[in-house]
Amino acid sequence: MSWASHEWKDGLPLKALSNIEELEKQRDRLRKELQQRQLQIESMEQVNTKQKQKFDVERMAYSAMATDNKMLMETCEQLEKKRHRLEYDLQMKEAQLLQIEEGYTQKKKQLDEQSHKVRKSTFSQN
Repeated sequence: MSWASHEWKDGLPLKALSNIEELEKQRDRLRKELQQRQLQIESMEQVNTKQKQKFDVERMAYSAMATDNKMLMETCEQLEKKRHRLEYDLQMKEAQLLQIEEGYTQKKKQLDEQSHKVRKSTFSQN
């Protein structure tokens, strides 16, 4: 068949045959170049697909971390509010305790004074 495809060239001048040969070489070179570029494109498409997949995984991981971070921030805020409330409660309890201790000290002093008076009066009666 290749011989039949070359029959049309029979009888052509040498210059035309030379030009045809040059064009056929150029065609073959361009075909090879096209194949190489198609392989490059396929390779780049594969790399691009992998990069997109990697990006999607990273985006999902980022989204999960952002959600976790938001939950942690909310938990921290709740704990901070609770800490403030507990500090306030502790201050109130300490103030109450101080009042009770002062009251106890006064009552003890009064009791000691009355006890001393009672002893003094019983001692004087004897």
